Amino acid sequence: MAKFYFFIRSINMYITRGEIGKYGISENLYSDRFNRNNVSFEGLNSKRISEVFTLPANKLKTYSVDDYNKLTKLDKKILRFEYKCSTLGFRRNFCKNIENMHDGITDFMKDSLDQKYGEGQYVVLTIGRSLSSIGKVLGYKIGEDNVINIPLSGAHKFVNNKIISETSEKEIEGFEKYLTSVGVTKDKIKASGKKYIITDFCFSGASLRGANMLFKSSRLLGDLPNIYIENIDSLMPATSKANNFKDAFRCFLYESKLKRYAFVNKNLNLKNTSDSVVNPQKANKSVKLMWFKLLDNFMCGKKATLEELNSIKVNYPFLD
Repeated sequence: MAKFYFFIRSINMYITRGEIGKYGISENLYSDRFNRNNVSFEGLNSKRISEVFTLPANKLKTYSVDDYNKLTKLDKKILRFEYKCSTLGFRRNFCKNIENMHDGITDFMKDSLDQKYGEGQYVVLTIGRSLSSIGKVLGYKIGEDNVINIPLSGAHKFVNNKIISETSEKEIEGFEKYLTSVGVTKDKIKASGKKYIITDFCFSGASLRGANMLFKSSRLLGDLPNIYIENIDSLMPATSKANNFKDAFRCFLYESKLKRYAFVNKNLNLKNTSDSVVNPQKANKSVKLMWFKLLDNFMCGKKATLEELNSIKVNYPFLD
């Protein structure tokens, strides 16, 4: 019997029925409604086919480089195939640019931070959900231990010192417990000799200033000299050659579209900070696929050119 191949257009990759069979999936689960033109699994046995993609995804416990290295070639092939088929909740003409956007902005961040603070001499603290997935990719490039995502929403309120002083002891203890668990303590910061850079995307700048005031308050870390703040917008290149990309990136963040791929949840109560970290195993399918794609792009050494970055256009509406 001839082999049946399911091809993905414009990419040198395919999955055979025999390979799917290695996961205990029978060849006869495939229906005649398989649409080769749309490269979709629509119309197949949804329960069984979901198991095919769940098995390799479950090997990614934290979406770290170590996790990735545990995947087999077939695991990666299956996840790449499903990513190609998925719209991730976006209109297809936009979602294809998300990995390029992450690659471009993190390259710009790394270059700017290396130049300003010294390569390997800093730790980045990304605040809240908007920069969470960007921080993850930055961590692949500068060392995963050098980027820490802090679940903190509504930080703008902390620009008022009175709010900090009136925050309950339980809230401060809950936030401090999380900071300790990720290695952000006064003693460790002092001993590291590194600069700790709090970063966010600023509209008014109040959230970044508020986060800085909270961290440097006497109730947490105190006024340590090696804590800095950086608006991510200021880390993008000043050259006009990247203007199109910068406009698209700002617009995308302004619409808060990266929050759906955050590794932390919204956290308005400091005492719940530790509970605000997303369990990757409980994330929905599109989120897992996006996380895998960002990690896979890095591990495969894929780089977006400036031309590709400037070709990114924000197409409204975002969602189907």
